[in-house]
Amino acid sequence: MSYRLKAVDAQHPDIVALKYGPLVLFPISSSVPEVTRQELLGARRAEGRSWQVQTKMGSLKLLPFTEITDQTYTTYVRVS
Repeated sequence: MSYRLKAVDAQHPDIVALKYGPLVLFPISSSVPEVTRQELLGARRAEGRSWQVQTKMGSLKLLPFTEITDQTYTTYVRVS
């Protein structure tokens, strides 16, 4: 499976969700993540069913929807 970015719509190509095959990977964060396209596409599988993205601000955890319990998450992020 490969990583790809899916824009929210054609008018907003810089607001994207990260997909891994059929899964959408949701950033787990209480604040709006600052991330680039290259950083998102560089996501790596971590422990269990989680993924990690290394950003300038540090490590960002991503989970598929079925693994989210009471964490704060977002679907779409603005990329630079």
